Amino acid sequence: MSERLDRTDPGLGRREPEGLAVRAGRNGGLYMGFAHGPAGGRRLSLYRKTL
Repeated sequence: MSERLDRTDPGLGRREPEGLAVRAGRNGGLYMGFAHGPAGGRRLSLYRKTL
């Protein structure tokens, strides 16, 4: 297995995704969800990378 730096949203800082999903078909891709913000007021950012 190899590692690769992903720069999907550099403004979020270094973190691991809160969730990952792979979807096949027309809207297929790798979906990544990141939580950010202060405790009690967190927000979610969802990104899709095409395969």
